[in-house]
Amino acid sequence: MEIRSWMKKGLKWPLGVILVYAFIGLFNSLIANDQPLIGAQNKNLFFPAFYDLAADWGLVSGSHRKRETGFDWAVYPPIHYKAGTIDKDNAGFCAPSACIKGSGHWLGTDQLGRDVAAGIVRGCYTSFRIGLLATLICSILGILIGMSMGYFGNKKLKVSLSQAVVLILGLLASIYFLIYQITAFSLHPLLFWLLWLLIWLGSLSLLARCPNKNIGLPVDGAFTRVIEWRRSVPTLILMLVLFPLFDKPAVNNVILVILILGWTGFARHARAETMSIKERQYVISASIMGAGHLEILRRHILPNILHTLMILAAMNFAGNVLLESTLSFLGMGLPPEEVSWGSLLSEGRKNHYAWWMVVFPGLALFILVYSINRLTDQYLEKDA
Repeated sequence: MEIRSWMKKGLKWPLGVILVYAFIGLFNSLIANDQPLIGAQNKNLFFPAFYDLAADWGLVSGSHRKRETGFDWAVYPPIHYKAGTIDKDNAGFCAPSACIKGSGHWLGTDQLGRDVAAGIVRGCYTSFRIGLLATLICSILGILIGMSMGYFGNKKLKVSLSQAVVLILGLLASIYFLIYQITAFSLHPLLFWLLWLLIWLGSLSLLARCPNKNIGLPVDGAFTRVIEWRRSVPTLILMLVLFPLFDKPAVNNVILVILILGWTGFARHARAETMSIKERQYVISASIMGAGHLEILRRHILPNILHTLMILAAMNFAGNVLLESTLSFLGMGLPPEEVSWGSLLSEGRKNHYAWWMVVFPGLALFILVYSINRLTDQYLEKDA
């Protein structure tokens, strides 16, 4: 019943638009590909486009293989081009109405002859891949830090001197590990970050059970200084400092930079919400009854602040999509072969008459960001 009431209040169309974008991004290899969905060769069936789809999902490797030809019959995707397929006959910024008849370039081509429609479809995949993953990691890390700041303050979490030294050294080693060594691992980014968070959660859990706690860790004060430092440095300057640290452009690098830029917003909101809720009577009663810190945080505080933080996550996702497009427009972060809406807009700078290079990718970006913001606005109006 609640979902139906949301639909009546104007949430239906923005949610539908976001789901369409998600579908296009998830199945981009079946929508725009120079390989057939299904083809027959010597009475054998092949599914080349589905192989690329499996490569996008991380199920197989080696998606950049030689183009297969010589099919007896084949069924091709709606857009008969990959984002990187070069059509020399329609190179040099071919307008949608000026391309060779029957070539299938519905939205024109760029300077090299790459299809703009295929680039927009692939850019949808790139934006959702980076935006969702970065938002997930930022929210988890920011919420954990913010809840710890608001709940423990500067004296509530106590450890021994030896534990404090080990904790500080481990934190410094983790920072070095994250910044300088992340690109050397072949783990999927989501698995890597989840493993890192599990290690630190396990460490904190062990610390909570150790005796001889006589030193209060200034959790709130330390992270507050870090957040103040982050907010005092302009975003563009921080990006210019961080990206040269990486050996080569990669998606993981962009996610890491977005994490460094974006976790503070979640931490600030989680801290404020936690400080308000921990003073309520049911939290105080749980503490008096002997509930541990982790139990109070998990059962009494997190469920009550999650609603607000989910709205923040939706707005953060829209911001991450814009940030990824900005980085791609500036030529930072992503490798040259990775197509995004920002890289398509950047191509439009090479020819001011190539209006289709700006209008169509810009419109795709605008519609997605507007739909996300509209969804959050309507949701807030519903709760008001």
